[in-house]
Amino acid sequence: MSDIESKRPGGVTLVGVLTYLKGFFDLISGVLLVVFASVGEVQQSVGGAWVTGILLIVIGLIVVSVASILLRGNRTARTVIAIVQVVSIAANVYSMFVGASVVGAIVSIVVSLVVLGLLFLGKAPSYFARNGA
Repeated sequence: MSDIESKRPGGVTLVGVLTYLKGFFDLISGVLLVVFASVGEVQQSVGGAWVTGILLIVIGLIVVSVASILLRGNRTARTVIAIVQVVSIAANVYSMFVGASVVGAIVSIVVSLVVLGLLFLGKAPSYFARNGA
């Protein structure tokens, strides 16, 4: 374990784990949407299922790649993850009004808010400032 990793705040480690999980979840969801895009029920419940699936795959790949860089204290990675979380919040708020699962959207919003809090509050800001770009 490197010196940087040994001084990493627990909240940043938790964000890294949540980021990996969210990225893998996006990848799996994207693949399932692409595979089942031709099924009528999927098309009706998620407009443009194939395009949505491809976007989720791309987002998932980005998030998983950035997660490992985030754990090294990279500020750019923190910014990318923060942007992804804000977009996720906006998308989930929108999805609640177009018939998606309200409970699922609320859970996703809460997770995104926790991630943002862990990235910008407590010991995390000094960890990212110390470790540079």
